[in-house]
Amino acid sequence: MNIRGLLRATLPLKRSTQAPRTLYLHIGSHKTGTTSLQNTLHSNSETLARNGYSYYAPAGWKCIHPFMLRNKAKGLVPNGMHFHHLRTLLSEMSALQGDIIASSENLSFVFELAQLRKLHRVLVRGFTQIKIVCYIRRQDSHVVSHHQEGTKPRRHAETDLFGFESRAIPHWHKQHDLYLDYNAKLAMWSEVFGRENIIVRVFDHRYLKDGDAVKDFLDIVGIEGQITSQKRLNESVGYEKSKLGHLINQFAVDEHLKAALLRHCDNSGKLLPTPEEARAYYARYRDSNIALNRQFSLSEIDSIFPEDDFQKGTSNQSMDWTEESANRAMEHLIDSVNHLFCDLSVDELRDIAINIESKNLELSHQLMAVAAKLLPQGEYIQKKLNDYKEKLQNRANP
Repeated sequence: MNIRGLLRATLPLKRSTQAPRTLYLHIGSHKTGTTSLQNTLHSNSETLARNGYSYYAPAGWKCIHPFMLRNKAKGLVPNGMHFHHLRTLLSEMSALQGDIIASSENLSFVFELAQLRKLHRVLVRGFTQIKIVCYIRRQDSHVVSHHQEGTKPRRHAETDLFGFESRAIPHWHKQHDLYLDYNAKLAMWSEVFGRENIIVRVFDHRYLKDGDAVKDFLDIVGIEGQITSQKRLNESVGYEKSKLGHLINQFAVDEHLKAALLRHCDNSGKLLPTPEEARAYYARYRDSNIALNRQFSLSEIDSIFPEDDFQKGTSNQSMDWTEESANRAMEHLIDSVNHLFCDLSVDELRDIAINIESKNLELSHQLMAVAAKLLPQGEYIQKKLNDYKEKLQNRANP
């Protein structure tokens, strides 16, 4: 946060008496073109200004992620993201010209009504109208892409929600409803912000303006003129990286080490479910989708989403390793390990060992031992190595 925003945040929070202003708050969902939209809005400030809008993102960001926190100790489930520094959010948005657009797909990780009320209490002091924009994707298709996000470094929320099964579609768990029961989730937003202020769009090229989510959003808010649209970003992970990434997640490996281990793995193909698996997962949400459609009239199809294309984006092959694919993955993993110890500096090895010592003391000891061999005169490295040895001995002989 900049100094100006922090100073404003200390002032009493009063309801605005200025001219009417509208806030368009884009809440995701994840994997519906959100990164491309945020980059487009962030890089087209002049066109937005000519249309009477400003796009707000705090310094160093292209979205409002910094105003939400996940409880690191408890994880995302069941309480979801919690808001903080909302006075700063409001004061910095209020300093901009015109109506405001703000975006964060992590708003889709807000699972508690009390948190939405907290957000509303602050925002209504600066805006006379607040519009909530949400894009939804058919649940089987969504969970495939979102579960893959958990294989990337520093994606703890996805792992908390969907686990780390090495599968295209994780086995269904009741906690998935926190995110994927769109009817229940949007009912909370409607209760707080008003049903008339909720704008829901179906993330399917057949429903989007020109088949494009960015153009669709610009059409919602009425922005016209030359827009430099960003190409698709945040692409999905390939078959081998997905499976290995999920497996590595099970061992609480340091994020830097995880990235290094996957660096030389194959990223082609895609880990996909069979049509039967996709249909069975989606069936759990069909009735909820029908209820949502009755509320918002999103589609001529009762359940909102087309159901004649479960063959598309799926695989007839097993998600299990074959001998060939497993051997190839091991070759790539060993290659990554080889490069890891060749490429990493002594300082990097030392830091990785320290970062994971509370989670995997044995691996910390091994990494620090390598660092000690590369820099035998390193006093701190030798001190940490002796410390690890002592702790491991005490563990073995309590």
